[in-house]
Amino acid sequence: MGLFDDMMSSGRGPGLIGTLLALLVVVGFGGLFFMVTDEGMLGGAKSIESVIRDQGKRVEELKSKIRMKEESLQVLPERQRIAKEEEVISRQTRLNEGEVTGRRDLLPRIGGEIAAMNKDFEAYKQAYRNQVRAQAKGATFAEIKTLKGRVFRNVTVSSVDAVGMSFKYEDGSSRADFVDLPAEIQERFQYDPDEQQLAKKAESSTVMAHNDEVNRALADQAQKNRDTADRKKADQLVKDTAELAALEASIQPIDQKILETQTAWDKDRAQARTSGGLVDSARYSEALNTLKSKRAANVRRIAELRASTRN
Repeated sequence: MGLFDDMMSSGRGPGLIGTLLALLVVVGFGGLFFMVTDEGMLGGAKSIESVIRDQGKRVEELKSKIRMKEESLQVLPERQRIAKEEEVISRQTRLNEGEVTGRRDLLPRIGGEIAAMNKDFEAYKQAYRNQVRAQAKGATFAEIKTLKGRVFRNVTVSSVDAVGMSFKYEDGSSRADFVDLPAEIQERFQYDPDEQQLAKKAESSTVMAHNDEVNRALADQAQKNRDTADRKKADQLVKDTAELAALEASIQPIDQKILETQTAWDKDRAQARTSGGLVDSARYSEALNTLKSKRAANVRRIAELRASTRN
């Protein structure tokens, strides 16, 4: 054997180097055991079991976060797809809103055009009705039987309007409402219920307006008559009052004249009895009668005037 072999092992034992290696292994395991079991080396009062548990919890937390990240990564494409669809829908919605706004802006113009077309069409229909009805004058029918059962023979049309037809026939003249005329006549002369209704309302309004005007005229005339009568009455009252005053003032002079005439007559009769002369009694009697008649007439007139002035 060489020297090196002797150093590693010998018949008597491991040899020097073998012994040293054995000592190093023992010391290493001892140090490791010391580090594992030494509380100071483990960072305080934690045991290796608690450290293992904490590390296990930490590992589980990390695993949970990894799963969450994986789930998020799995959801992300779906979210991206939904976001893209939302963007497409939003863009289409904006386009649709713009189109709707544009069409909405067209509605007033279209409505105006439709209204103008309807107005033109109504004007055309009315012009056609007027023409047909104007040409109706002189049209003849051998017989017309109304829906109410009345029969007219040898009919000649006088005029046609929105309400009906005026005509002459063998027994005179008459007028019939469109609603009472046969369908062929209604169609020929363009009967329109709405137009007829408007015409009747207008006619009724015209009649009412005329009646109102007549009534106002009559009322105005009645008021004028009352005013005239009141003025005449006032004027007459003034005249009657003046006449009454004059007649009342005339009574006393008449009475005085009667007294003087009677006194003169009595005096002449007394003288005549004394002297034997004649008295013209007829003259005195006539004068007294005239005065008394005048007084009586004045009294009657005074009574009439007093009654009228009181009223």
